[in-house]
Amino acid sequence: MTRIDGGTLREWRRSRGWDVPEMAQRLRRAAREAGVPVAALRGLVRMIYAWERGDHAISERYQLLYAKALDLAPERLPGVPADPPDVPDLAGSPVSPLILGISDASAEASYPEPSGGQDGNDVRRRELLGVLSGAVVGAGFAELERLRRSVDSSLSAPPTGRDADEWERTTSSYAHEVGVLPSRDLLPRLLADFSEAGARLTDASGHTRHRLARVVAELGALTAITFVSLGDPHTADRWWRTAARAADEAGDHRSASLIRGRHAIFSLYSIQPARTVLSLADEAIAAGRYTPCAGVTSGYAARALRAATGRGKR
Repeated sequence: MTRIDGGTLREWRRSRGWDVPEMAQRLRRAAREAGVPVAALRGLVRMIYAWERGDHAISERYQLLYAKALDLAPERLPGVPADPPDVPDLAGSPVSPLILGISDASAEASYPEPSGGQDGNDVRRRELLGVLSGAVVGAGFAELERLRRSVDSSLSAPPTGRDADEWERTTSSYAHEVGVLPSRDLLPRLLADFSEAGARLTDASGHTRHRLARVVAELGALTAITFVSLGDPHTADRWWRTAARAADEAGDHRSASLIRGRHAIFSLYSIQPARTVLSLADEAIAAGRYTPCAGVTSGYAARALRAATGRGKR
């Protein structure tokens, strides 16, 4: 069987309105139905990025699983299909985002995929509209959340260290879920929790306020990553700005460096001038006080990647 190139795999995936984590889940589902073993979900996500970038050739077993997941006839696999598989209207379908959580434990996550030109951007805009219209403002979720918040807001006790503990656990969970679970599940919860954490920050003081500010910074950065993956870097930039301000208020130089370092990395995968990428990288390095930490590492990585690939150059 002729091996399929990465560009074809990417186009097939995007024709369904799926991001890489969604593709991985579909492959695992197809494997379960076929009774064949496959990699774990997080590992499979990394494999799909590698196949699409052309770093590794996809095996015949996974090609057949792609055919099953996409409902393609196996004889259509060796080349690019003359016409894409039938798909639903993406503008009305909630779909999913990408990768790279904020905590150091998630540093193994893959880099985001580069922009795929105008066609890829159009698909991603439809993905974003689908998520926002279908998931975020879905009547069931929105109504239940309003009910919960109305009761929660009537509880007048100021936030305590226990509240900060709970919010830090929540943020840590998101850092491990982004890029693995579909955005239709994550984005509504991310936005709701960001809003609630911001309300808690307003009423907090002292050390609890600093801890909650760090939580708001990390939730904001995770939301920015989600918008980048959905092809909306301009909205993402606004979330990055809020995340950086919150990190500065937290008074934690490692957090401030990490937010800016992740921003620098993700700026490589949107249309950004070289000076913007380098400025963000330098800010991350300076915020980390030039000492070893995840944010400083991301800053130097962004500089090196821009130099090696020319991404971000205009």
